Amino acid sequence: MDEVGIDRKIVIVGCTDTGKTSLTIRYCQNNFNTLTAATIGASFMQKRIALDKYKMTLQIWDTAGQERFRSMTPMYYRNAKAAILVFDVTKEDTFEKGWLSDLRKYVTDDIVLAVVGNKCDLPTAFNFALAEAFAREIGATAHQTSAQTGQGVTGLFDAVSRPPPVLKEGYLTKRSKDAALVTNWRKRYFRLVPGELLYFESKEDLEPRRRIQLGLDTVVSLNNDQGYTLCLSVKSSPTSEVFYVQATTEAEKKAWVDALFDAARFTKDVVRKGSSVVQGGVLLNIRVVQAKGLIAADTSGTSDPYVGVTLLDKNAFPIKHTTQKTNIIDKALDPVWNCDMRFGDKLDLNTVGAIRFEIIDHDNFTKDDNIGVVTVPLGCFKMNVASATSSETIDHWFHIDPPLTGARPTTNLIAFGQNERQMDERDHGELHLIMNLKGAGLPDFFRNLELRGSSPTKHQLTSSLDETDNRLEVTVVAAKDLVYVDPKDPTGQPTNAVNPMCEITLLDAKTHAAMKNELFRTVVQFKTISPVFPDANFVCGRVADIDRAGYVKATLYHVENAKLSVALGSVEVDLNTVANWYPLYSHASPPAKVGEVRLQLLLIGETRGEKEQREQIKRFVQSNTSQAHIHTQPLT
Repeated sequence: MDEVGIDRKIVIVGCTDTGKTSLTIRYCQNNFNTLTAATIGASFMQKRIALDKYKMTLQIWDTAGQERFRSMTPMYYRNAKAAILVFDVTKEDTFEKGWLSDLRKYVTDDIVLAVVGNKCDLPTAFNFALAEAFAREIGATAHQTSAQTGQGVTGLFDAVSRPPPVLKEGYLTKRSKDAALVTNWRKRYFRLVPGELLYFESKEDLEPRRRIQLGLDTVVSLNNDQGYTLCLSVKSSPTSEVFYVQATTEAEKKAWVDALFDAARFTKDVVRKGSSVVQGGVLLNIRVVQAKGLIAADTSGTSDPYVGVTLLDKNAFPIKHTTQKTNIIDKALDPVWNCDMRFGDKLDLNTVGAIRFEIIDHDNFTKDDNIGVVTVPLGCFKMNVASATSSETIDHWFHIDPPLTGARPTTNLIAFGQNERQMDERDHGELHLIMNLKGAGLPDFFRNLELRGSSPTKHQLTSSLDETDNRLEVTVVAAKDLVYVDPKDPTGQPTNAVNPMCEITLLDAKTHAAMKNELFRTVVQFKTISPVFPDANFVCGRVADIDRAGYVKATLYHVENAKLSVALGSVEVDLNTVANWYPLYSHASPPAKVGEVRLQLLLIGETRGEKEQREQIKRFVQSNTSQAHIHTQPLT
């Protein structure tokens, strides 16, 4: 066993009274105390263990779960190597995913996660498969533990403490970076783990000198353009520099290339099950065609843009090692890439919630700048009625939103006297994308996607005993003559640069209040006062009781940016109407006409009057039947 000691910080988070402190005491002291007090801030325990060939010192931070202390817990997250998310299997409301959102803000992407259902020795109706599914989504392991009996506690801490498996290690000779003044080769100790290649000054070092990320877009090659013998190359991503190393023999060189290729595809988010391809799955094909009207990020008045495409999970967190990038186009504000990408051959797309496209300006000497972002939910895809193995193709220009972070060069983006809010209100351009889904499992994929987006809550399930099969189809066709006066325009004249979006809500027939879970929005159109909304077909009544609905409300908005939408006007339409142009009126006093919108309504099933008539006939028949039954009873 190595005599090298490793310090590993572990944080334990979760709601109050889930047994976090008891788990820590059980593991560190092999004891259970029924009188533990609520943690204030955080408590700290330490334990030295021997795991595999390593000696470790575990620093275990038990954080407070009470809401009033929640603002204090982030200070204990920093530099954590592992996190344990604890909930009580006897209290379903403690299975709260919001703790992960807080944690992600303060830890690195390579943190080891575990989802733990504690108190498993007690009777419970909780379906632990929900926790296992959540763990798969976030790249974590799932455990059931009991601090009282000790069940599963040691296995839990072993799982989060164990370093990633070493797939291959040994000495290689590495070449200096391209930017170095003098090219030299130095012998270094390399250690290959899933998703990363690490190199150290020597075998005894604890911290690596450098980490080379390995992902699905990593290129590992036996050949090199340097003319050196026994030299292999690793290009982490399409935009990263080439990393050159030299082996001592041809056999060693080939062994490292094979190991690197496997490690690039063996990540926490990509589970290998015999074959490296997900059988019977769904593939996502993307072509990043071009952009136009990008913001100039360089002092020369241009940008050097490329696009990074990343899959997001259902909680909107990036899925590790799924980022693919286009090539860099130098000095262009209207770049053309025509770059094809494919996702899904190594990852189940059922775990994906959206696709993020980040438009980035490349810099040679400073950090690259994010100059815009487009996020496309998977719900935008529709099944192709003509094919069971292919979705409808999305071929669309998407409006580019301001970047997610505030890191921007100030030379050209923010003029004198402006601030970031004003910069966000600028037009960031448009991105042309072509996308579709293919695969034999597409019908099941869309079925799961539909359930994910419209699953009724427990309250809705228990209160919809008289639910019918009625549905209302609403189609937003177009709008015209929209009126919007930009408050920043000193002339006070209506502008033609309107970015319209239509919102559809159902209103209760008696109260006129908006019905819950029945809200739909069209895609945003740009710079037009007479927009046409393609494929804006919505089905109402999947969740709410459509029999209570009396009106459809259509509201037109001007979308200023990702954070600001201005209501132009609205109209309420009786459900008895089939199709028409409806005038839009502003919310000012007195209301003013601000345009028109065309809607098509189609009620599938019976109307309210037909239902009342059917129920009246049913009651009449039942009443007559019961009376006839009384009159025909034999006399005794």
